[in-house]
Amino acid sequence: MKKFLSLVLAAVMVLSLAACGGGKKDGAADAGGTTKAAETTKAAETTKAAESKTESKETTAAADSGKTFKIGFAAKGLSDAFTSMEASEYMRQAKENWAGKLEVLQVDCEFDTNKQIEVLENFIAQDVDAIICQTDDPEAILPIVEECKAKGIHFINDLAVDCDWAYEVESDPQDDGQLLGEYAVKWLDEKKIENPTILFMQGEVGNQHANAREKYCKEKLEAAGYTVTDTNTANWQRDEAIALMENWCQVYDKIDAVICANDEMSLGVVQVLEQEGRLDGTMVISVDALAGAVKSVADGKLTMTIGKDIVAGCDMSLQLAYDLCSGVDRSADKLQKVPKDIITLDDQETLQKWIDIHTAAGTYQ
Repeated sequence: MKKFLSLVLAAVMVLSLAACGGGKKDGAADAGGTTKAAETTKAAETTKAAESKTESKETTAAADSGKTFKIGFAAKGLSDAFTSMEASEYMRQAKENWAGKLEVLQVDCEFDTNKQIEVLENFIAQDVDAIICQTDDPEAILPIVEECKAKGIHFINDLAVDCDWAYEVESDPQDDGQLLGEYAVKWLDEKKIENPTILFMQGEVGNQHANAREKYCKEKLEAAGYTVTDTNTANWQRDEAIALMENWCQVYDKIDAVICANDEMSLGVVQVLEQEGRLDGTMVISVDALAGAVKSVADGKLTMTIGKDIVAGCDMSLQLAYDLCSGVDRSADKLQKVPKDIITLDDQETLQKWIDIHTAAGTYQ
């Protein structure tokens, strides 16, 4: 009997141990399953949270893009034909393409640096969302750009400003000068004129655009073996250009080429040369693609003008302003260059493009 009880007890102990062992194994499996489930749940919750955060961010951006942002536009000087043309294009696009999204406040800075600083300060006081500036003096407005940075007002400029806050949608005057020089060299080479008389009519001395156009044009000419015979300024103005050109006509019996830093001056040059009967065979080239200059090219008088594509440039600036105000990351676009066209009678497609631009603006007559 004792032997039997001993056997029964031993069997019970074995079964009990087996049960404990099986229980431990099952328990380990349960723990592993629970951990795995917990990790899966946590991952799902993290993903859901991330998706929710992204969705929230997108919703906020969408809400922001529905706002009307206030943009201060500081026009350099509306008395200048090109500046006025570009300013008109800004306002046209703002009205036609950005209604309900951008409210553009335009103020004329009258080619006065102090006035421009005052205008920019007023924009800041009005708490605008962004400023677009046709800059008169990049160094003078640097403190304003720094103030905009401190207040979170986006700043878009057409010249380089030494501040990482400023965005630049630039019509590079260096490009203008190089294009002037390259075209002049090609024309002179084709004419094979010995010791040509080349005259350069400057813009406002000290102006960033005027300096660059002159410097890089002359570099191209000199590299090709040509020397500019005479240089003088007409300060961007047609009446001053007429007076200067009349003087040059008295000084030089032969004038082969007149290179002007802008269209207003070149149109004055064409007027004088035509009156003097000396336009035929003389190259007159310039920059801006004003309506009068484009028409002069079409009429076979002005040889060439360089056009900053103001339609594209204004669109680039307004789009940039809207994106920045909406919170879009445009940090990769700190510098954008506006495309340019060389407008000549030989290139009818480009010439017609600019005739159409001015016709649409009501400036081509």
